[in-house]
Amino acid sequence: MLTLAYQSLGVVYGDLSISPLYVYKTTFSGKLSLHEDDEEIFGVLSFIFWTFTLVALFKYIFIVMSADDNGEGGTFALYSLLCRHAKLSILPNQEAADEELSSYVTEGPTDTSQSSALKLFFDKHENFRKGLLLFVLLGTCMAISDGILTPAISVLSAVSGIKLKITELHENYIVVISCVILVGLFSLQHHGTHRVAFMFAPIVTAWLLCISGIGVYNIFQWNPCIFHALSPAYMWKFLRTTGVEGWVSLGGVVLSITGVEAMFANLGHFSPYSIKIAFTCLVYPSLVLAYMGEAAYLSKHHEDIQRSFYKAIPEAVFWPVFIVATFAAVVGSQAVISATFSMISQCCALNCFPCVKVVHTSSKIYGQIYIPEANWMLMCLCLAVTIGLRDTNMMGHAYGLAVTTVMFVTTCLMALVMIIVWKKKILSSIAFLLFFGSIELLYVSASISKVPEGGWIALVLSLSFMAVMYIWNYGTMKKHQFDEENKVSMNRILTLGPSLGMVRVPGIGLVYTELVSGVPAVFGHFVTNLPAFHQVLVFVCVKSVQVPYVSENERLLISRVGAKEFGMFRCIVRYGYKDLRQENYNFENRLVSGLIQFVETEEECVLKPTPSKHTLMDSNQEDSLVHSLCDFQVMKSGNRHLEYSINKDESLQILKAKESGVAYILGHSYAKSKKSSTILKKFAIDFVYAFLSKNCRGPDVVLNVPHTSLLEVGMNMDTMSSLADSLKPSSNNIGCPPQNGSATIQDSHPPSIIASSDSTLGRHLAHRLVQIGVNDVFSVPGDFNLVLLDHIIAEPGLNNIGCCNELNAGYAADGYARARGVGVCIVTFTVGGLSVLNAIAGAYSENLPVLCIVGGPNTNDYGTNRILHHTIGLPDFSQELRCFQPVTCFQAVVSHLEDAHEQIDTAISTCLKESKPVYISISCNLPGIPHPSFSREPIPFAISPRLSNKMGLEVAVEATAAFLSKAVKPVLVGGPKLRVAKACDAFVVLADASGYAVAAMPSAKGLVPEHHPHFIGTYWGAVSTAFCAEIVESADAYLFAGPIFNDYSSVGYSLLIKREKAIVVNPDRVTIANGPSFGCILMKDFLEALAKRIKRNTTAYENYHRIYVPNGIPLKSQPNEPLRVNVMFNHIQKMLSGDTAVIAETGDSWFNCQKLKLPEGCGYEFQMQYGSIGWSVGATLGYAQSVPNKRVIACIGDGSFQVTCQDVSTMIRCGQKTIIFLINNGGYTIEVEIHDGPYNVIKNWNYKGLIDAMHNGEGNCWTTKVGTEEELIEAIETATGEKKECLCFIEVIVHKDDTSKELLEWGSRVCSANSRTPNPQ
Repeated sequence: MLTLAYQSLGVVYGDLSISPLYVYKTTFSGKLSLHEDDEEIFGVLSFIFWTFTLVALFKYIFIVMSADDNGEGGTFALYSLLCRHAKLSILPNQEAADEELSSYVTEGPTDTSQSSALKLFFDKHENFRKGLLLFVLLGTCMAISDGILTPAISVLSAVSGIKLKITELHENYIVVISCVILVGLFSLQHHGTHRVAFMFAPIVTAWLLCISGIGVYNIFQWNPCIFHALSPAYMWKFLRTTGVEGWVSLGGVVLSITGVEAMFANLGHFSPYSIKIAFTCLVYPSLVLAYMGEAAYLSKHHEDIQRSFYKAIPEAVFWPVFIVATFAAVVGSQAVISATFSMISQCCALNCFPCVKVVHTSSKIYGQIYIPEANWMLMCLCLAVTIGLRDTNMMGHAYGLAVTTVMFVTTCLMALVMIIVWKKKILSSIAFLLFFGSIELLYVSASISKVPEGGWIALVLSLSFMAVMYIWNYGTMKKHQFDEENKVSMNRILTLGPSLGMVRVPGIGLVYTELVSGVPAVFGHFVTNLPAFHQVLVFVCVKSVQVPYVSENERLLISRVGAKEFGMFRCIVRYGYKDLRQENYNFENRLVSGLIQFVETEEECVLKPTPSKHTLMDSNQEDSLVHSLCDFQVMKSGNRHLEYSINKDESLQILKAKESGVAYILGHSYAKSKKSSTILKKFAIDFVYAFLSKNCRGPDVVLNVPHTSLLEVGMNMDTMSSLADSLKPSSNNIGCPPQNGSATIQDSHPPSIIASSDSTLGRHLAHRLVQIGVNDVFSVPGDFNLVLLDHIIAEPGLNNIGCCNELNAGYAADGYARARGVGVCIVTFTVGGLSVLNAIAGAYSENLPVLCIVGGPNTNDYGTNRILHHTIGLPDFSQELRCFQPVTCFQAVVSHLEDAHEQIDTAISTCLKESKPVYISISCNLPGIPHPSFSREPIPFAISPRLSNKMGLEVAVEATAAFLSKAVKPVLVGGPKLRVAKACDAFVVLADASGYAVAAMPSAKGLVPEHHPHFIGTYWGAVSTAFCAEIVESADAYLFAGPIFNDYSSVGYSLLIKREKAIVVNPDRVTIANGPSFGCILMKDFLEALAKRIKRNTTAYENYHRIYVPNGIPLKSQPNEPLRVNVMFNHIQKMLSGDTAVIAETGDSWFNCQKLKLPEGCGYEFQMQYGSIGWSVGATLGYAQSVPNKRVIACIGDGSFQVTCQDVSTMIRCGQKTIIFLINNGGYTIEVEIHDGPYNVIKNWNYKGLIDAMHNGEGNCWTTKVGTEEELIEAIETATGEKKECLCFIEVIVHKDDTSKELLEWGSRVCSANSRTPNPQ
């Protein structure tokens, strides 16, 4: 007991004990002034003493603490007592059997006429029951607000004392120090109350001894007559002298008892006697002495009223007391934090708060808990109050209003408890209410006057919490009411069984429901769509009872559903509002043990006049009763009871079913308001309740259901209007219950195969992606694709790369496809689809096979004329599809499982064959549903090879060879379609055989090997590499393999090539000069065949070699001379090797990177056709992910980088070692050269600082900023040396007019092409 009393100091009394820090300061913060006769100080002390004595000592310690609910305290504990004794329960599913629980104690004195009349009054008037609930919620929410305000005011008050010694310390530093302490406090909570108490108890003890000792010192030092203030007469004198100002100042006096409600709420963490001992023996006398000592000091130092506590500390002990005060302030917050955890846990159990994770932190004290979500929510709100207000006086006003409201609620509930529970006379209750209620109302009225000066914070916080609680309770009760009204008749289901082809499968099926009687409508929905259920079916109802705890041997309540041959049972799992719901500790064995005990004792129950329900009485038998079947056989001889059990046919059937596996069937009913509902109810249900339901912990998490054995069945509440509707077979494919493997139905009905739970659409798609060579998918989660992403993540061969936005996910898939041959991005419906559309259009223009997979609407929503979120507000869901049609080669909308297999495979094969993106929309409710069409191991994916027309191929090769043989100096030019035609190697074969000069179009750089002995450079018209254009345009024949001629690649249509000299080879067609044209000929086949027939001719290359002059070396920079772009790319050239790859962004990087000489094996990518600025960031992410053995070097301009920079953070998260050169020249350089204007100037960013913020100390990232050649050299050495395993970001500062000569020429020609006048009509 003494140990608990000692621990309680650290948890329960911390808040109460630190009140001296701010009571006098807040009381005298208004217009109240001090006079020479000290009546104000004596009056305030008198109010503090008698308030502390009457409320804290007499009311709470002597009276309220006796009204515990099986050891639990707090507002909800009092309400729980009233609910049990007066049938005020707000919980559904309450049964008479619940009253037989050992903790459901309602015995006591017989009802008096007054208590009976009060019970009858509440029973007849439902509105008063609802009003009482709202009243309780108000008190609870005000108490939760205390959990936010107490740490803020306590810590800030304590830390503020340092300003007395360090006067120049700015207020901002005080706030920062307070915030650091608060973050540390909340970070300690996961260690549990038990450990926290042992850490904090010595601090509070030392604090109480310090303030009491200082109080005694101040009394004798400054005013020994201060004891006179204990006379109540001084309270009357104070109010008479100060009038309204004195009344208003009482809002500060009430802060002296702020911790008493937390003391009551924390009752479950300790015992009532331990709390009473600690209070009466140490806390009460220490605080009284502290208040008296501070008043004595103030009586002689009126000028120190706003810093009296620290001023009253003797100089010699100031710093030790300051340190203890700071620690005590931290500890003081612990009381309300622990109390808040208790209250939120109770609210969850009583359906007044969304489900959250509750962790029990002590194996000895059952009530000690920790709630992670609540902890971090409290911390964020506490920091917001601290940073936002920065004023302890304003916090004190809010704090006082919250505390007084909670105390008044407790007083009112206690008055009801005295009549209904304790059966006291109504006069005693009224006397209690009038005496203590009048005191608290006095303080409430004073605190309300402070609402404009900070009190509004408590109102806003509490009303916000109260709205959430009431809406959650209202929605939950409406859902339960709906479930009750739409229960399904089991006879009806069994009658329809033959017509539905209903069969029973081996195993045990656990159907979770909120009902304690009847069959839930969701089960009828399930069996009409999948007419099969398990050999042993158990309807499991997990419910809360209006008691704090339910013992383990009373936890399960088992009964039979229907006739014995049905093999169906009901198991009600009961919890108290303080119990930990964690049934993963052998729940299946416990349940089977209970079922066996029930069936074996059922006959005895039938013979005796007892209810046909069975409570699991001996929890110690579960390990011996439920094991595998072979274990039972071994144990026969040693256990007669077990032998008797196995001889029971039904017991044996249950054990065999357990061996076949246990499946969990979880129903989801989604609430939706009626059309006739008011706007307020629609907002509450359709928005607030829906949002809370979506974001709280789901029932499968709360119940710890194994995911491998889980099947979820969903229904919209507005669609389940009647029993008949529930039993109509629908088009929805619900799938089958999960098993521990596939199962064959063995019953009197014809055999039917139930697909394995792994044979799902999501798993099939994931396998297909692996089979086509995809190891990484790029996604942005949204509510329509989350289940699909679960299956992607579950596939061992796939890695999900979460991107910052859909556009970058599409760009990443683009970059991935360039290296791997196919890329995948997964986004959500419409908002995600339309966001990724730009990237898909770019992939289409670049002939890249990208699978764009979109999570689509639920199958039940198609054709219903409903308007869904994430749409443009029309019931037509095809708007996204129509947008994708022009930029994809195939579109699949998967809304039925029957053809899903075919649609997915067709889409994938079309994507690979056409080398274009495809669009696949998959309804959000389909990925997790098994279907027979998805075999467990999908058949390996293969595409029928495309073949050339042999006769056409021979004719085309002959005609081309004849055409080229007449030429004197023919050349070969490779184009970007070499990739889509998979003809890069064939092009090299032709180049080797022909001896022609070999050039590459700009968009084919990286596809044509630049180490080839006859390579002459990039052909790009007027901006070609040196001497390349002269050779190409002077040739008398040129073969273009896979070209794309657009305004960019033709430099504003200014190429000097003639059609009659050209042979154009496309992926499936060859055109010679102005004709003829040969179709159905694959480029790869054509180039290989032509290499065997062509005559070798090296004239063009010899001419090139004859006139070629090597590029000049850029002028050497002077020391500290600003860096030039040509110097930078000269150094980048030296970095290139076969282990690197270059990504060039749209802009001047196009032209500078074109001049780089790529060594063998060095990759190169840029987006020439589509030219979307910002493409390179996402593409770099995808490309680097696809070739982890290469180091990617990305050259990006600042304007482009601002569009898509976010996913540099994803590169860091993925551990990529890319080197990014960010060229900072202050604008859109390429647009400046085409057409200049002020719109081409952008706001300059601190790009290095931006990446440092993304890095945030997580992962490997190194950043630098360079402005000279010396700095660049040093940065490159670091990036390729000690930081070679890091992502390196080098911001390069260059002049805004520093551009390549090629861009100047190209820009003027494109500008000329853009500004052509309209043709005459």
